[in-house]
Amino acid sequence: MVLFLIPMYRAAVIGPPSRRNRGATVALNFRKPYNVYGFEVRRVTAGGGVMVHLSLSFLGPFQATLDGQPVTGFASQRVRALLAYLAVEADRPHPRETLVGLLWPDWPDRSAFANLRQALANLRACIGDRDADPPHLLISRETIQFNRESDHALDVALLAAAVRDPAADDSALERAARAAALYRGPFLEGFSLGDSPAFEEWLTLQRERCNRLMLQALQRLTAHDERRGAPGRGKLTRLLLCPQRRSQVTH
Repeated sequence: MVLFLIPMYRAAVIGPPSRRNRGATVALNFRKPYNVYGFEVRRVTAGGGVMVHLSLSFLGPFQATLDGQPVTGFASQRVRALLAYLAVEADRPHPRETLVGLLWPDWPDRSAFANLRQALANLRACIGDRDADPPHLLISRETIQFNRESDHALDVALLAAAVRDPAADDSALERAARAAALYRGPFLEGFSLGDSPAFEEWLTLQRERCNRLMLQALQRLTAHDERRGAPGRGKLTRLLLCPQRRSQVTH
Protein backbone atom coordinates (compact mmCIF):
# COMPACT_ATOMS: atom_id res chain seq x y z
CA MET A 1 0.00 0.00 0.00
CA VAL A 2 1.28 3.44 -0.92
CA LEU A 3 0.21 6.38 1.22
CA PHE A 4 0.10 9.84 -0.37
CA LEU A 5 -0.01 12.85 1.95
CA ILE A 6 -1.96 15.84 0.65
CA PRO A 7 -2.38 19.17 2.50
CA MET A 8 -5.40 18.85 4.81
CA TYR A 9 -6.16 15.34 3.55
CA ARG A 10 -4.74 11.87 3.55
CA ALA A 11 -5.35 9.39 0.74
CA ALA A 12 -4.97 5.65 0.88
CA VAL A 13 -4.19 4.39 -2.60
CA ILE A 14 -4.25 0.69 -3.27
CA GLY A 15 -2.59 -0.09 -6.57
CA PRO A 16 -2.74 -3.18 -8.76
CA PRO A 17 -1.79 -6.42 -6.99
CA SER A 18 1.90 -6.85 -6.27
CA ARG A 19 4.06 -8.66 -3.75
CA ARG A 20 4.14 -5.46 -1.69
CA ASN A 21 0.48 -4.50 -1.69
CA ARG A 22 -1.34 -7.79 -2.29
CA GLY A 23 -3.99 -8.18 0.36
CA ALA A 24 -3.34 -4.73 1.83
CA THR A 25 -6.30 -3.27 3.70
CA VAL A 26 -7.16 0.04 5.29
CA ALA A 27 -8.42 -0.20 8.84
CA LEU A 28 -10.77 2.76 8.58
CA ASN A 29 -14.45 3.06 7.77
CA PHE A 30 -14.17 4.70 4.36
CA ARG A 31 -16.86 5.10 1.73
CA LYS A 32 -16.69 2.86 -1.31
CA PRO A 33 -13.45 3.65 -3.17
CA TYR A 34 -13.36 5.08 -6.66
CA ASN A 35 -10.95 4.35 -9.50
CA VAL A 36 -8.48 6.80 -11.03
CA TYR A 37 -6.22 5.60 -13.86
CA GLY A 38 -6.45 2.03 -12.65
CA PHE A 39 -5.84 2.78 -8.98
CA GLU A 40 -8.33 2.31 -6.19
CA VAL A 41 -8.55 5.50 -4.13
CA ARG A 42 -10.16 6.11 -0.76
CA ARG A 43 -9.87 9.50 0.90
CA VAL A 44 -10.69 11.01 4.24
CA THR A 45 -10.08 14.45 5.69
CA ALA A 46 -7.54 15.05 8.42
CA GLY A 47 -10.46 15.19 10.85
CA GLY A 48 -11.82 11.83 9.73
CA GLY A 49 -14.63 13.15 7.51
CA VAL A 50 -15.42 11.67 4.13
CA MET A 51 -14.20 13.12 0.86
CA VAL A 52 -16.95 12.50 -1.69
CA HIS A 53 -15.46 12.40 -5.19
CA LEU A 54 -17.76 14.00 -7.76
CA SER A 55 -17.02 13.54 -11.45
CA LEU A 56 -18.80 15.81 -13.93
CA SER A 57 -18.70 15.10 -17.66
CA PHE A 58 -20.28 17.77 -19.84
CA LEU A 59 -18.33 17.26 -23.08
CA GLY A 60 -21.18 15.28 -24.55
CA PRO A 61 -24.45 14.32 -22.85
CA PHE A 62 -24.77 15.26 -19.17
CA GLN A 63 -23.05 12.73 -16.91
CA ALA A 64 -22.33 12.87 -13.19
CA THR A 65 -20.92 10.20 -10.91
CA LEU A 66 -20.39 10.16 -7.17
CA ASP A 67 -17.62 7.90 -5.89
CA GLY A 68 -17.77 6.12 -9.24
CA GLN A 69 -21.55 5.54 -9.18
CA PRO A 70 -24.01 7.36 -11.50
CA VAL A 71 -25.77 10.24 -9.79
CA THR A 72 -29.53 9.73 -9.83
CA GLY A 73 -32.46 11.44 -8.21
CA PHE A 74 -32.37 14.77 -10.02
CA ALA A 75 -35.88 16.13 -9.63
CA SER A 76 -35.86 17.98 -12.94
CA GLN A 77 -33.76 19.13 -15.88
CA ARG A 78 -33.37 22.46 -14.13
CA VAL A 79 -31.53 20.81 -11.25
CA ARG A 80 -29.03 19.41 -13.75
CA ALA A 81 -28.84 22.82 -15.38
CA LEU A 82 -28.11 24.42 -12.01
CA LEU A 83 -25.26 21.98 -11.37
CA ALA A 84 -23.79 22.47 -14.84
CA TYR A 85 -23.91 26.26 -14.63
CA LEU A 86 -22.40 26.44 -11.15
CA ALA A 87 -19.63 23.94 -11.95
CA VAL A 88 -18.57 25.60 -15.20
CA GLU A 89 -18.87 29.14 -13.80
CA ALA A 90 -17.14 28.27 -10.54
CA ASP A 91 -14.79 31.27 -10.54
CA ARG A 92 -17.25 33.46 -8.65
CA PRO A 93 -20.31 33.35 -6.37
CA HIS A 94 -23.62 33.78 -8.15
CA PRO A 95 -26.41 35.92 -6.69
CA ARG A 96 -29.62 33.99 -6.21
CA GLU A 97 -31.40 36.62 -8.28
CA THR A 98 -29.13 35.77 -11.23
CA LEU A 99 -29.82 32.04 -10.93
CA VAL A 100 -33.57 32.64 -10.70
CA GLY A 101 -33.48 34.80 -13.82
CA LEU A 102 -31.43 32.15 -15.62
CA LEU A 103 -33.63 29.15 -14.82
CA TRP A 104 -37.11 30.52 -13.98
CA PRO A 105 -37.32 33.76 -15.98
CA ASP A 106 -41.10 33.93 -16.32
CA TRP A 107 -42.07 32.88 -12.80
CA PRO A 108 -43.27 35.31 -10.11
CA ASP A 109 -40.40 36.14 -7.76
CA ARG A 110 -41.80 34.31 -4.78
CA SER A 111 -42.38 31.11 -6.74
CA ALA A 112 -39.05 31.37 -8.57
CA PHE A 113 -37.04 31.72 -5.36
CA ALA A 114 -38.96 28.83 -3.82
CA ASN A 115 -38.11 26.75 -6.90
CA LEU A 116 -34.43 27.63 -6.48
CA ARG A 117 -34.47 26.57 -2.83
CA GLN A 118 -36.10 23.26 -3.72
CA ALA A 119 -33.71 22.67 -6.62
CA LEU A 120 -30.73 23.45 -4.40
CA ALA A 121 -31.92 21.03 -1.71
CA ASN A 122 -32.41 18.31 -4.32
CA LEU A 123 -28.99 19.00 -5.87
CA ARG A 124 -27.23 18.81 -2.51
CA ALA A 125 -28.89 15.48 -1.79
CA CYS A 126 -27.97 14.09 -5.22
CA ILE A 127 -24.27 14.98 -5.02
CA GLY A 128 -23.85 14.13 -1.34
CA ASP A 129 -22.98 17.69 -0.48
CA ARG A 130 -23.79 17.33 3.22
CA ASP A 131 -21.38 14.38 3.48
CA ALA A 132 -18.60 16.02 1.47
CA ASP A 133 -15.70 17.63 3.31
CA PRO A 134 -15.06 20.19 1.97
CA PRO A 135 -18.55 20.67 0.52
CA HIS A 136 -19.08 20.93 -3.23
CA LEU A 137 -21.28 24.00 -2.83
CA LEU A 138 -20.59 27.25 -0.97
CA ILE A 139 -23.98 28.60 0.02
CA SER A 140 -24.98 31.85 1.67
CA ARG A 141 -28.29 33.67 1.97
CA GLU A 142 -27.40 35.79 -1.06
CA THR A 143 -25.14 33.66 -3.26
CA ILE A 144 -24.26 30.13 -4.38
CA GLN A 145 -20.88 29.03 -5.72
CA PHE A 146 -19.37 25.71 -6.74
CA ASN A 147 -16.38 24.98 -4.52
CA ARG A 148 -13.29 24.50 -6.69
CA GLU A 149 -11.47 23.13 -3.63
CA SER A 150 -13.90 20.22 -3.26
CA ASP A 151 -13.00 16.69 -4.36
CA HIS A 152 -14.27 16.76 -7.92
CA ALA A 153 -13.26 16.46 -11.56
CA LEU A 154 -14.78 18.48 -14.40
CA ASP A 155 -13.89 17.53 -17.97
CA VAL A 156 -14.41 21.08 -19.26
CA ALA A 157 -11.94 22.46 -16.73
CA LEU A 158 -9.39 19.74 -17.53
CA LEU A 159 -9.61 20.54 -21.22
CA ALA A 160 -9.24 24.29 -20.62
CA ALA A 161 -6.23 23.75 -18.34
CA ALA A 162 -4.53 21.50 -20.89
CA VAL A 163 -4.99 24.09 -23.63
CA ARG A 164 -3.68 26.92 -21.42
CA ASP A 165 -0.56 24.94 -20.44
CA PRO A 166 2.35 26.53 -22.38
CA ALA A 167 4.69 23.58 -21.84
CA ALA A 168 5.54 21.42 -24.83
CA ASP A 169 7.17 18.46 -23.10
CA ASP A 170 5.85 14.93 -23.23
CA SER A 171 3.95 15.21 -19.94
CA ALA A 172 2.10 18.35 -21.10
CA LEU A 173 1.20 16.69 -24.38
CA GLU A 174 0.02 13.60 -22.53
CA ARG A 175 -2.24 15.79 -20.37
CA ALA A 176 -3.62 17.37 -23.54
CA ALA A 177 -4.24 13.92 -25.03
CA ARG A 178 -6.05 12.74 -21.90
CA ALA A 179 -8.18 15.89 -21.85
CA ALA A 180 -9.05 15.51 -25.54
CA ALA A 181 -9.99 11.89 -24.96
CA LEU A 182 -12.71 13.05 -22.56
CA TYR A 183 -14.63 14.54 -25.47
CA ARG A 184 -17.84 12.62 -26.19
CA GLY A 185 -19.63 15.29 -28.20
CA PRO A 186 -20.72 18.95 -28.01
CA PHE A 187 -21.09 20.57 -24.61
CA LEU A 188 -24.22 19.15 -22.90
CA GLU A 189 -25.29 17.47 -26.11
CA GLY A 190 -29.08 17.16 -26.35
CA PHE A 191 -29.64 19.34 -23.28
CA SER A 192 -32.11 22.22 -23.45
CA LEU A 193 -34.36 24.47 -21.37
CA GLY A 194 -36.57 25.86 -24.10
CA ASP A 195 -38.41 28.32 -21.85
CA SER A 196 -35.19 29.81 -20.46
CA PRO A 197 -33.62 32.01 -23.18
CA ALA A 198 -30.72 33.15 -20.99
CA PHE A 199 -29.73 29.57 -20.23
CA GLU A 200 -30.03 28.63 -23.91
CA GLU A 201 -27.75 31.54 -24.81
CA TRP A 202 -25.24 30.37 -22.20
CA LEU A 203 -25.40 26.84 -23.65
CA THR A 204 -24.63 28.16 -27.13
CA LEU A 205 -21.66 30.18 -25.89
CA GLN A 206 -20.27 27.23 -23.96
CA ARG A 207 -20.63 24.91 -26.94
CA GLU A 208 -18.70 27.36 -29.09
CA ARG A 209 -16.04 27.78 -26.38
CA CYS A 210 -15.59 24.04 -25.85
CA ASN A 211 -15.40 23.46 -29.59
CA ARG A 212 -12.59 26.05 -29.81
CA LEU A 213 -10.77 24.43 -26.89
CA MET A 214 -11.09 21.02 -28.48
CA LEU A 215 -9.79 22.31 -31.80
CA GLN A 216 -6.79 23.91 -30.09
CA ALA A 217 -5.99 20.73 -28.16
CA LEU A 218 -6.26 18.52 -31.24
CA GLN A 219 -4.29 20.90 -33.43
CA ARG A 220 -1.51 20.85 -30.84
CA LEU A 221 -1.52 17.04 -30.68
CA THR A 222 -1.75 16.64 -34.44
CA ALA A 223 1.14 19.04 -35.08
CA HIS A 224 3.27 17.24 -32.50
CA ASP A 225 2.55 13.80 -33.95
CA GLU A 226 3.15 14.89 -37.52
CA ARG A 227 6.49 16.46 -36.55
CA ARG A 228 7.44 13.09 -35.14
CA GLY A 229 6.30 11.33 -38.30
CA ALA A 230 3.34 9.67 -36.58
CA PRO A 231 0.26 11.02 -38.40
CA GLY A 232 -1.94 8.10 -37.29
CA ARG A 233 -2.98 9.69 -34.01
CA GLY A 234 -3.43 13.03 -35.81
CA LYS A 235 -6.05 11.39 -38.02
CA LEU A 236 -7.64 9.79 -34.98
CA THR A 237 -7.91 13.07 -33.09
CA ARG A 238 -9.46 14.81 -36.10
CA LEU A 239 -12.11 12.12 -36.21
CA LEU A 240 -12.96 12.81 -32.59
CA LEU A 241 -14.12 16.30 -33.56
CA CYS A 242 -17.10 14.82 -35.40
CA PRO A 243 -19.31 12.61 -33.22
CA GLN A 244 -21.02 11.20 -36.34
CA ARG A 245 -17.68 9.84 -37.51
CA ARG A 246 -16.45 8.44 -34.21
CA SER A 247 -17.79 5.05 -35.22
CA GLN A 248 -14.94 4.93 -37.74
CA VAL A 249 -12.53 4.89 -34.83
CA THR A 250 -14.29 2.27 -32.73
CA HIS A 251 -15.45 -0.16 -35.42
